[in-house]
Amino acid sequence: LDLQQLKTHNPQMAFSSLRGHERAAACASFMYSRTGKRCADILYAMDRASGRKMARELEKASSAQSLFPVVEKYPPFSSLSIERVVIADEAFELVTHALRTRPSLVTLELVTCGLTTPELTALFEVLASQKTLTSLTLTGNPLGGPGMQHLAIALRTNRALQVLRLNATELNVEDIEALSHGVSAESTVTTLILDTQKLTGCGPAIARIITTLKTLTTLSLNTTQLALADVQCIAEALKASKSLNVLRLGQNELDEKSAAAIADALRINNSLSNLDLHENKIGNNGTRHIAEALIGNFSIRILNLHDNEITTDKALAALLRANTPLAELKLVGNHLGGGEALVDALRGNGSLTAICLSSRLLSADARAALVKVVSDSPSLLTAAIDFTAYSRDDAAAMGSTLRRNLENEGFADTKPAREIPLSH
Repeated sequence: LDLQQLKTHNPQMAFSSLRGHERAAACASFMYSRTGKRCADILYAMDRASGRKMARELEKASSAQSLFPVVEKYPPFSSLSIERVVIADEAFELVTHALRTRPSLVTLELVTCGLTTPELTALFEVLASQKTLTSLTLTGNPLGGPGMQHLAIALRTNRALQVLRLNATELNVEDIEALSHGVSAESTVTTLILDTQKLTGCGPAIARIITTLKTLTTLSLNTTQLALADVQCIAEALKASKSLNVLRLGQNELDEKSAAAIADALRINNSLSNLDLHENKIGNNGTRHIAEALIGNFSIRILNLHDNEITTDKALAALLRANTPLAELKLVGNHLGGGEALVDALRGNGSLTAICLSSRLLSADARAALVKVVSDSPSLLTAAIDFTAYSRDDAAAMGSTLRRNLENEGFADTKPAREIPLSH
């Protein structure tokens, strides 16, 4: 709904044709036009299924304080999500109020809300003793400095939080140091997302987090400008980790030396199941280091190497022939030297369920062989291989096999792929 229309037309007419959360959304815009504050936006986000009755009460409210009673009257909500709304201090009281009074609240998402230091301080003070919130997302808010200091203090006593998303929050070395001292062996965090910020020099602190957090299963460090020394610290911590399942290091311009450090860790670690190195520069030598390490590794099931300047497929072919437990291999954007050896290795592999390749970067012989391999495969469930590079009959044969395999795995409701004109 257009805010200007709500300002110039009768709001009741605008609301009358709407139902459920749409009505609440319209009410939120009307509240903004009346008060200049997005109080109702926050309340609408608290419970999108609030319905018409709640919306009517919101229409009568004129400030954050008058919205509190409305919050209390309606059934418990488990999720509060606010995105790209700059929250006024008065309106932010609704957030902390919900955390204090709603034991049902388990997920809080405040994405790009322009949170100020006082607001962050108030939030983390509540978080310190909060016992039900399990997921906190603060993506896009500047947390560096005092904000992170207060979060670290809260984490020392919090024993409920499991998912912490701090991507694009302008953190630096001092902030990650504070975070590493805030978590402890008693912390319950299982997922930590730190993507999209400059973390050069944070290797020792990140390693301390991996070592200290015995519950950590997922660590995401995509696009964080990690240096070789940082990766080496992380790799050393990975050797001792018994809990980490997912490690994402994509878009960090990692080279073959970084790949070698990770490979050394893979020879020892037996907990990691998903390694994401997409859009780096590990090249042929780095790929060889990783592939050779995985031949003796029986825990990695997902390997993402797409766009890594790989121009030969020999090491990857050897990995597939070794029949490791590898189930998903992502190689989009790599030339692979034609790919003949890789496709031949796929023929005898019985563990792979998903393969991602740039078919147009394969040789004509490799593309032709891939049709036969996919069409005969008893295990492949997903093949992201640019089907427009094939004739309609070849694409149909491969699609039929994938559908059959999916059905055999219990995906009986899988719908046939729609036909796409080859010109597309």
